[in-house]
Amino acid sequence: MHQSLPAALQTLIQCSPLRVLAKGDSLVRPGAVCSQVWVLEHGLLRTYSLGADGGEFNHDFLGPRAWAWARLELRASDRTAALPSEGRLDLMPDGTQAPSNARLCCAESALGIEALMPTAVRVLEVAKLDALRRSDAASGTYLMDRLMWASSQRLGREAALVQLSPAERYRSLIEAQPTLESAVSQKQIAAWLGITPVALSRIRRRLASA
Repeated sequence: MHQSLPAALQTLIQCSPLRVLAKGDSLVRPGAVCSQVWVLEHGLLRTYSLGADGGEFNHDFLGPRAWAWARLELRASDRTAALPSEGRLDLMPDGTQAPSNARLCCAESALGIEALMPTAVRVLEVAKLDALRRSDAASGTYLMDRLMWASSQRLGREAALVQLSPAERYRSLIEAQPTLESAVSQKQIAAWLGITPVALSRIRRRLASA
């Protein structure tokens, strides 16, 4: 997604704290709940989940200008003030009134984010983003477009896991991110494909000899 940032949103990003990560540092550990999102200045992140056996599955590789978020949590008072009343997010699943300290969680509870090389991110508070969304129409439209684009990307990723072979997914990844293979280990690419590094080595040999 290469849509230009609205001026107000660009200002908020530039004025937000900068966090620097070394290779291997965790931005978010799996299962952690946070109230920030991040915009990459430079570097490379991976988003991943832990399987039942403790193995890791990579969801995405994120480069400069990408937005990253994990499991977000907002207080009920924040969300009811920020959203239209007809959304009724102040209600529990059974229709009863949510307690005043209720939380709204979104995204995977087991999602982690880790730096794959020296990385710097701008740290944006969700509350400030929400306030900007309500006060600046251009920023609100951009953020909605960003969420819709992220949802579309995720659906495409899930479809690829079902419809494409590991070799086809590998070719698609390298075509989309041609510098990735030289930047990350074979283990990380295999974790994105959902296969072992040994299986990835076989795929690469077959493609090289084809």
